Amino acid sequence: MKRPLQFIALATLLALAGCQNPHDHELPSDISKIDEGTRDAIKKLPNEERELVAKYALRHTFGGDKPSGIGVTIGQAIQEQKEFEAARAQREAEAAALKASMQKEHDDAISRMNNSVAVALVSKAYEASNFREGTYEDTIQLEIAIENKTDKAIAGVKGTAVFRDMFGDIITRSNVAITHDIQPGAKYLWQASKHYNQFEQSDKTLRSTPTEKIKFEFEPDTIVFADGTKQTAPSVGAPD
Repeated sequence: MKRPLQFIALATLLALAGCQNPHDHELPSDISKIDEGTRDAIKKLPNEERELVAKYALRHTFGGDKPSGIGVTIGQAIQEQKEFEAARAQREAEAAALKASMQKEHDDAISRMNNSVAVALVSKAYEASNFREGTYEDTIQLEIAIENKTDKAIAGVKGTAVFRDMFGDIITRSNVAITHDIQPGAKYLWQASKHYNQFEQSDKTLRSTPTEKIKFEFEPDTIVFADGTKQTAPSVGAPD
């Protein structure tokens, strides 16, 4: 009778050993309420898997995701979390690739437009209001030169004028829209008036900085040619 008893004992031990596999332990239906048995099972996991279970619990408790169902084991939770993170990583990679593609399209378009026109700040002067002469606000008068470097007549140019100090820090940015015909190879001096706000630090800095110490940049947005064609750049968000 010893052999059958030994066999039964061995089988019982094997069965108990199988039950002790933490992957087979069922998580509570309410994942926010972890019981002592579940804690003990989780403690037997390697660190990486413990972190996956913790993320699974947080996602289903606070993240708005509903649990897969009643009777989910720790092993199933780990696998689901791995699949969730893999899917998220895939989405992030696709989004990053799309952003990089859009950025390249934008940069290529900007490069083409910069090869089409040259824009430079010629002069800058502060002009105070003068009621007798009919000027009712303080302004900064700007003269900006633009050269058509293409073999087609330009009907208009739109973009952003960027004024930087000698250290490269941005003083201010101003929208520019020039609607003047510029023949191939020709230059045009555009005169503009910018409202001056004495309480705005950027306006005060622009006024006080000598023209020769201003680093001027032009960020083109659209060039419209006289024949109806145009060059433009897709938007990729606010510049740095």
